[in-house]
Amino acid sequence: MQSLIHHALEGSAQRFPGKAALVINDEPTSYAALNAEANRVAHALLGAGLQRGEPVAFLGVNSAQFLAVHYGASKAGCVFVPLNSHSPAPELGAILEDARPRALIVGASHREHAARLTDHLRGMKACVAMGGGDIPCTGHYEAWIAGQPDTNPSLVIDPGEDYLMLYTGGTTGRHKAAVSTHAARVATAVESALDYEVTHEDVGVHATPFFHAGTLNLGLQTKIMMGCTIIGFERFSAESYLDAIDRHGITYLSGVPTLFNRVLSHPDVSRHHFRTLRKALYGASLMPEAVQQRGLEVWPGMRFFQGYGSTEAGQATVLRPADHLSARRQRTGAPMLMVELRVVDETMQDLPAGSIGELLIRSRQLMR
Repeated sequence: MQSLIHHALEGSAQRFPGKAALVINDEPTSYAALNAEANRVAHALLGAGLQRGEPVAFLGVNSAQFLAVHYGASKAGCVFVPLNSHSPAPELGAILEDARPRALIVGASHREHAARLTDHLRGMKACVAMGGGDIPCTGHYEAWIAGQPDTNPSLVIDPGEDYLMLYTGGTTGRHKAAVSTHAARVATAVESALDYEVTHEDVGVHATPFFHAGTLNLGLQTKIMMGCTIIGFERFSAESYLDAIDRHGITYLSGVPTLFNRVLSHPDVSRHHFRTLRKALYGASLMPEAVQQRGLEVWPGMRFFQGYGSTEAGQATVLRPADHLSARRQRTGAPMLMVELRVVDETMQDLPAGSIGELLIRSRQLMR
């Protein structure tokens, strides 16, 4: 039974070892290779003295290394802290002061960015950068994991232990930590796979940042668990997105309505065949009717899904394909599997259908 977050990767590495788990910049990383690198990261963290429950931060663009550190931290019993790679240094510094990570892994694209965070790197047990660079780090990432065992450290970890710390502005604009357990985020992946009809035959595309809750918890983790191939981008462009659909045989689109609108509005959209496309999942806002209609024209037979949730609560509702063809298409949908919802007034009394009130969510996905 997959009860820990890294069990998703290990299970798919066992079932589909040679299959591409992730393709970025036309460079594929197989499930076996990704799992082996995650194991080396876990051993490197443990060798640096990281203790169970200590935070491990990652700063960089979408990459295979992001996933290797994510799963490696999980295997080591640590808490993964993906940093917003678009944030300015003062904002990142405030997050580092709050999270107090004991290790920081920096992507090659963000070495100079990390150099401005020197005052926040003191006391870390490990600070490594990909490709080296002039930052106060203990070494290069490649050398740091080289020679480490590629076998699972096999720590005994309880599903109720913390695994993920995501920072979100929420309604206040001030970043605060939302801490989730293994059990909560495994529930998100399992329930999402069922409600959003994800199968191992899907080839998904993700151009949104991996550090985002929707991309990481819903998109990546669900597809890794199911054994899909993920086509990723360091940065989004409509032209590259369209090209990837044809070249890689994409079956499942993921994004936000603004992204879909840019893709559908591209002047070259009619030059692509889209023969493999079957499903599209979006979130963050309702899909404007004009964009949805354009989508059905360009992608006939597309099964649209809308997911509604939050960093703190996971996935709460799903608007299914049939709903997109009915009068319900401008709603957020029905509760997901194993999710209970109530709309209440200021006295916590249930309100009738159509009323405006406060939404209460009960599920296995809630943050701690």
